[in-house]
Amino acid sequence: MNVRCTEANPRACAFERRTAVNQAIHAPGRLASIALLDATTVSAPFTRKVFRYGLAAAVFDSDRLWRRFVTWSAGADILDQPAARLVLAGIRCYRARVPFQACPAEEALRSIEVPTLALFGGRSVVHDSAAAAARLESLLPHADVEILPDAGHYLYLRSQDRDLIIERVLDKVA
Repeated sequence: MNVRCTEANPRACAFERRTAVNQAIHAPGRLASIALLDATTVSAPFTRKVFRYGLAAAVFDSDRLWRRFVTWSAGADILDQPAARLVLAGIRCYRARVPFQACPAEEALRSIEVPTLALFGGRSVVHDSAAAAARLESLLPHADVEILPDAGHYLYLRSQDRDLIIERVLDKVA
């Protein structure tokens, strides 16, 4: 069976942003749009605390340290939620064969022409969301960029933020 996908609308958060943004930069032909949810290292680097907390958790690979890291980055203890467990399993087990995440060059970001929605958590601790939003707006003037003021890195934790995310994403693909 030959299945052909002519157009996609990827939604990306955390590590998946690398795939969505790289697709938009290098081969946008099959993308209808992209949505980035507090996407790290797209337009602002990780904060130093991410490396400090994350390195200890990664080196010692203990459940206790990972729980502290996830609680710190999420603003709540969500490690028992299936989505958080899945992300953590990827962090603990997946070994990338590509360089560590770095922000794409300005000219690469400027080349993105597909409709882009970028939502940032105003209380995100993993990067400076105000700087990330401002930089993305300046490089992609056609993008819809918004900061959810009371959301952290995990934008979907609060029900009102979840509803807003769903509304914005559906507006973008409609």
